[in-house]
Amino acid sequence: MNDNSAIRDLEVVVIASIHEYFSGGGMALFNSILALRKKYKIEVYLTNSGTLQKALSHSEIPVFLVKEFGKLDLTYPLRLFLLLRNKVKNNTLIVTHTERTSVLVNPFFYTIGYRVATVIHRSITSGSPWENNIKTYIFSALENTVLRWFTGIVLAVSDSLKNELTQKRNIQVNKVFTLSNYVDLESIEIRNEINEKLSLNVEMSMRKPSSDHFNVTSILRNNLVKGADFFNSEAFEKLLEVIKSNTMKKIVVYLISDSLNELFYAKSRAICAKHDVDLILTGPVKGIHSYLSNTDIYVQPSRDEAFGLAAIESSLYGCVLLTTNITSFRKTFNDYKSFQPIIVASASWYISPENLEGLKFSNRSHEENSRASYKWWRAYKYGSNQHLNQFEVITSLF
Repeated sequence: MNDNSAIRDLEVVVIASIHEYFSGGGMALFNSILALRKKYKIEVYLTNSGTLQKALSHSEIPVFLVKEFGKLDLTYPLRLFLLLRNKVKNNTLIVTHTERTSVLVNPFFYTIGYRVATVIHRSITSGSPWENNIKTYIFSALENTVLRWFTGIVLAVSDSLKNELTQKRNIQVNKVFTLSNYVDLESIEIRNEINEKLSLNVEMSMRKPSSDHFNVTSILRNNLVKGADFFNSEAFEKLLEVIKSNTMKKIVVYLISDSLNELFYAKSRAICAKHDVDLILTGPVKGIHSYLSNTDIYVQPSRDEAFGLAAIESSLYGCVLLTTNITSFRKTFNDYKSFQPIIVASASWYISPENLEGLKFSNRSHEENSRASYKWWRAYKYGSNQHLNQFEVITSLF
């Protein structure tokens, strides 16, 4: 099946270990599936039940569960094959999402002659400050071997990630393409609809933002790629100083994550205490609307980001957005910044104190900012059709 002819009447089988819909990766996968089903017959195979399965089912996407028994379950690809063996045809493309899934699935399916593509979402070199470097190195070497020898095409979700794959990880240039994640208000609205219908907006934090306070919010993980160390930095202290010069309200900082580490944020607490600021580590939250709707500044300090869904959503809630100036944000927000001056981007992949000099805040209300943001994103028109067209061009070469 591995000839170089174009695939006609393509059928797509998506295999992923993502199971949480209310995450950037889950939303990006969900968006991609919605776009591709406009033209292709598509089926999805997930390793766990969860909100992503419910969201796909709600949108009438065929979804099947094939459980993984541990992170290196070598029976997983065999059990997948037994389910798929009578479905896969010459025009079928297997698309694996997430690195662990590709390492397990690709060698088996590629070796028996199936067409295999892999979507790469993140840099393998970025991780938590306390991550085991030997483990990272071994997994990186294993993944690189799979991408070089057992994968037909590699789909990177950003140009910077494509460059890393070809230049630093030595994946063959002729098999790596950019398949961008995208902004689609329809899918964000579907997310809100699903949130209501599935009763998923269960707030697990005991404290929610109040409009009587000046609220700073960030959704992140304890790793360098998401820029969690920003909240231990001089730039964070400078941000608090600038905010205090602009408002008389009590400042409260909300860090939303399912992986927050109290020890890592000890310095953050000290910085906040110095400036009489409350720091709230919320733990996991489902249904973030009650946070973003009362957020004044949303901070996204990522060093690398495939898409940054939370940044888009926060702008739709009328938040001032403070981001790094990485490729994906620059591409998405440069035009938006000129349209509506509520975006403040730093000069590079980190936010420095100097970036925050002279920071001013809009006098408009959240509601005014939100209405303007929706109007602009609707006009932006970078959505599912562009994603589908990219995919068509790439697969025609495969």
